[in-house]
Amino acid sequence: MTGFVKYMEESGGRGPYFGWRVIFALALLGAVLIGVAISAFVMFAVPLSAEFGWSESETGALVSAMWLTGPLALVLGPAVTRLGAWRMVFFGMAVQIATLFAMPWVTTYEQMAAARVVMGIGMVAMVPAGPVIVAQWFRRRFSTAMAIVWSSSAFGQIFIGPLTVWLYEHYGWRNAAALLGLLVGLSLAVAIAVVRGGRSPESLAIDVAAIEGAAPDAGQSADRPATAAMDRPSLLHINWTAAVPMSLAALCAGLATIALQAEAPIFLDALGLTQAHAALLLSLFAATALAGVILSGWMCDRYPPVVTSLVVSLAFFAGIAALWLAVKGHSAAAATLGMGLLGYGLGGGEILWVTLFKRQFGSAVFGATYGLFYCCFQLGMAAGGPVGGLAFERWGASGFVAALAIAYAVPTIFGAWRPGRMAETHLGKPA
Repeated sequence: MTGFVKYMEESGGRGPYFGWRVIFALALLGAVLIGVAISAFVMFAVPLSAEFGWSESETGALVSAMWLTGPLALVLGPAVTRLGAWRMVFFGMAVQIATLFAMPWVTTYEQMAAARVVMGIGMVAMVPAGPVIVAQWFRRRFSTAMAIVWSSSAFGQIFIGPLTVWLYEHYGWRNAAALLGLLVGLSLAVAIAVVRGGRSPESLAIDVAAIEGAAPDAGQSADRPATAAMDRPSLLHINWTAAVPMSLAALCAGLATIALQAEAPIFLDALGLTQAHAALLLSLFAATALAGVILSGWMCDRYPPVVTSLVVSLAFFAGIAALWLAVKGHSAAAATLGMGLLGYGLGGGEILWVTLFKRQFGSAVFGATYGLFYCCFQLGMAAGGPVGGLAFERWGASGFVAALAIAYAVPTIFGAWRPGRMAETHLGKPA
């Protein structure tokens, strides 16, 4: 009863706070976007290889081709405020739908590679817009709301992967692609209906400050006047003394994340574990990563960033220690503990860094700084596979674990300390 009254108060007597409808819409779109763009296409590798005779490396390159568009976030991120965040979301989803409907007519490798790049453009158009929309509706609970949206991609991959297999086994991969296009279109229609009329809090006369607290910007945006940043939101208005190490930290975090996942089957095989056991540990990693996202988002809203950073780093390096023991003793129990802890640390680190890029530089330039984060994180993910493979080939299982530890030392240092003052103070502390 108390919770219901609180919800009514938050929305002026009109029901639950409209911002949660926005979060539902963004989570739904994020789930289908990432599920189709990643899991569905990974599953398409089998029928594509069978029909066209493409090798594993060629289909793997198709999966990775989408991430080549990551640097576009540096341009599209700052453009969010000028073009409109919801316009970019709808454009990105429309690109995904059009590409899926076009896939049945693909007959060459070059055409499929081009389709993947186009899907990447659509994804990069949408991804920077989502956090900006969340920031419009949430201040005190920004990280929690962002964690819900961020974690939706995991649910999308869990459900859309098996759905894709079922569709192409029954209808062929070409019809499956078109049916997935219909699914994305239906999801977009549902999202539009859910947020209809609520393009921004101002459009519904909702006082976000009364619900979520006053804007936490500390009057300046990364050592520059906030008004200038608001008039011309771009990376020119941030403190690059902080931005350079933070960008490097985001890159290293992405690298460690993909290096571990890409080499996990080979690494676990070297420990003497069966493929079935390895698959189980990868599922554990995904589950604890999801838990890390949610819990870190909750912590970021309640405690200073350094607290969340220390918890994330402790989980990661405890996981590294467990894997080291597993390498030395070929212990399945230690490997299980290590993968679980690493999942929590790496998953929690993602939402932590989204929050840090917002608080360090302020809401006024968040579209631009999130684009910077996303670009660096994706570049790290692109490099993670080759770097992880090289480390394992040259130095074996022990060297691979050491390489992960070295890579994550950078996010650990700059997660706890960054040069220059933060543009936003923690809402739970005095300004």
